[in-house]
Order: sequence, then C-alpha cells, then structure tokens
Amino acid sequence: MTIHELPESWRSGRARGLRLVFGATSVPLRSLSRGGLSVEARSAPRLPGHVHIYAGDRHLASGLICCDRIDGDEHRFLFKRITPCKTRPPRDYAPGELCPAPDRGADRLRQGL
Repeated sequence: MTIHELPESWRSGRARGLRLVFGATSVPLRSLSRGGLSVEARSAPRLPGHVHIYAGDRHLASGLICCDRIDGDEHRFLFKRITPCKTRPPRDYAPGELCPAPDRGADRLRQGL
C-alpha cells in the first residue's frame, strides 16, 4: 500500500499527535503528506531509512524514507515505501462472496458410475 491509499484523516498536512519512531528515539511529526513527512531539523539530524509512525500508542505504519531537503528549521523526507498496520490478523481464507460455488456436477457423475 502506498501513501496515496492511506486514510485522508492522517495524511492531510498538519500531523497533530503523530510521532516518528526509529530505534529508541521518538520525534513529533510536523507534517505528513502524500509524498513524505517533515520533522524539526534539530530533533532528528540523521534518520535511518526504516521508521515507524505512531498516533499515541497506536502503531499506524512503518516505512522507508529518504532525505529530501532542509527548509529552515524543517527537515523533509520522501517515502520510498509505507505500509499501514492492520488492526486485525490476516485472514487465511477468502470472504464468502469471493469463494467459488462448489461444483456439484462432479458428485453426480460419480454416483452414476
């Protein structure tokens, strides 16, 4: 999934309450957009590529970022990849409407043999 498919509620400009976590370090996000994110330049001068985005204690996404530019006191990063976290475990089966109907013809043919 890309940033374009993320909920509008947390990718529209100001990133209130969102924080970027890398290793044991956590910094508040200034903004989050379709193309990337920004943090205060002094708080994170060198970020690793793999980061996590949190809203309070809730893990929203993990991704890879690369440095874009520094605008005054704002350090901008671009997304290489972002993966939203799921709130439930993955299914190991297809939902009912996607399952093919059972083939009853094969059973009828065997009975006649």
